[in-house]
Amino acid sequence: MTTDLLQCQLYALLASISRQHHRLLGTHDSDSLHDLRIALRSLRALLPLQGKKPRWTALRERWHRAAASTNHPRDLDVQCELLARLLPGHPLVARLGEAAMQAQAQLQADLASPEWEDLLQDSNRLFARSGAISQAQLLARQKKLRRRLGIHLAAIRPDSPAAQWHALRLDIKRLRYLLDAGSTALPDDDLALLQPLKRAQSRLGDLHDLDNLLLLGHYTEADAQQIEAARKQALLEVISVLPELAHALGLRLQPVQLSA
Repeated sequence: MTTDLLQCQLYALLASISRQHHRLLGTHDSDSLHDLRIALRSLRALLPLQGKKPRWTALRERWHRAAASTNHPRDLDVQCELLARLLPGHPLVARLGEAAMQAQAQLQADLASPEWEDLLQDSNRLFARSGAISQAQLLARQKKLRRRLGIHLAAIRPDSPAAQWHALRLDIKRLRYLLDAGSTALPDDDLALLQPLKRAQSRLGDLHDLDNLLLLGHYTEADAQQIEAARKQALLEVISVLPELAHALGLRLQPVQLSA
């Protein structure tokens, strides 16, 4: 079974990326940057369905680089806001603010490079020459991502290192954006997984932001303890949503995995 719905979605995502790209050329706007990043994630979730031929592998790599260029400004914005909330007046807040402004300027320079327009045009041309994506391809990709997420979810522990929690978050994001982008071609039972994925991604995002904040250092013992306390609370909130996600995936987590 093939569907043109996914092909239409690819074109729609390119159009959304183009709109946000042009908005950001004029000035930095947090909402437009957020919308650009969401559209990029959705596009990159669908691209693996086109297969592993060199032209598609090259296109995926180019979109990966484009998406990566948006990470630093977002991360610095979040770190600045989070630190200002946890430790008002800390000297690192001002330095993070300056670094965020420099990262925003660099992003605008990156967005103004010919590569973005070339990438959009090359993608449109390649999509026009490709056939419709089959529902079977979408379901196979979903099954692969669900299996990988289930393995990582079953292995996670409250004392797992930050890198392992981050890897779990990436697994969740890959599956979440595949379901989002492919929603028109998926049965309702599969889409029921979306809300648990979104809740887990949100909680894990909070945990990841605090882990990144701790890596910055430059804290007194009291300041570090305050951030650690916020991280412990964020970890508890992550753990509280894991059973719902595991149930949606058809898994059972052992009680020891859910106690902090």
